[in-house]
Amino acid sequence: MFALIHLLHGTIREVTPSYRFHVITGDADDDAFANCAIVANADFIITEDHHFAVLQGSGYGPQPITPAEFIRRYLTGA
Repeated sequence: MFALIHLLHGTIREVTPSYRFHVITGDADDDAFANCAIVANADFIITEDHHFAVLQGSGYGPQPITPAEFIRRYLTGA
């Protein structure tokens, strides 16, 4: 499935983190997403979940951004 989506869009990458960064301590599921984003060298995690706020200025690459802010900055040309 990932291969098909990648062929169609080129924006999907499957990652399997071999290291756990333990950045988000309040929610293990959110921490798993953060681990994937860090390993994938993502620029952003698009979310409204407050648990990801610990990434802001943490030194890890992916920074949390709300969907509305992402759309405003990158999809509307503003």
